Amino acid sequence: MQTNALNKSFKNIWKNPVLFVPDLLMSFILSVVFLFVYWYTGAADLWGILQSAQGIYGSGITGFLSERWKELIISAVAFFFVTFIFGATTLVFKFMMFRELLTKNGISIRTVWKEKKGYFWPVVILRVSIFLFSILLLLLSVAIGFLVYFFFLLIFPPNLAQTVAVTLAIIVALCLAVLFKVAILFRYPTMFLEQRKNPLKVLKESYSILRKDTAFVFTTALVTIILLVIFGALIYILNAAMNYTLSFLVSIFLATVLTIFWAIFGQILKIAIDLWSSLYVFEQYKEHKSKE
Repeated sequence: MQTNALNKSFKNIWKNPVLFVPDLLMSFILSVVFLFVYWYTGAADLWGILQSAQGIYGSGITGFLSERWKELIISAVAFFFVTFIFGATTLVFKFMMFRELLTKNGISIRTVWKEKKGYFWPVVILRVSIFLFSILLLLLSVAIGFLVYFFFLLIFPPNLAQTVAVTLAIIVALCLAVLFKVAILFRYPTMFLEQRKNPLKVLKESYSILRKDTAFVFTTALVTIILLVIFGALIYILNAAMNYTLSFLVSIFLATVLTIFWAIFGQILKIAIDLWSSLYVFEQYKEHKSKE
């Protein structure tokens, strides 16, 4: 079942390059926003301050923040807008195409365009809900760390109690993050394949799959992690090889061309890996539902 879904998702991505369009557009928009933030906030000046004596003592950084606080706030708002608004739009287009592909064996851009509006706010609310749940889990981990710290103060010296508390809080936070991620693994397949737009019901149904078939959900999550780790390591090796190659080039023009080419190719490769893992989760959900 795992291999079948992996093969299907890989073939579907290979045969339907239009799937790359939403993520490529999002990547372009993020690049533009990054350049805007870099220019608008004067990040180049900040880098110079960090390398100077003022940066070492912190006076230059404090002055930079006090002079450009308006620009920093506007940049933060712009980043939030792009991340949540354009990010949600990208997800809607991408997962609508997934639905078309899995239910009709083909992608109709006209259908995707017509039905996308009904999913925009559900996706935004879903993402915000997940963010808030993540914050609550983080606060829970911190609270556990504080309780452990005050308990161990009765037995051990303060330094040892602090070390134990911080270590335990980090372990708890990582465990909760993994469990939460696994519990909501099928949130988007549930929303788009089942056409359910209530974010809380989507999260509940995704969690119910974990309760009913824990082994299936954890296996699916493990495969996606393995995919991301293997190809992430491959990208890291290729990036190191490219940097090593560029260090031997004398021609600045050739080095610039290769850098731009690798940046574009590397981004496409990252998108391909993300598409493969995401579509694999959709394939797994579809096959699991068909056997119920």
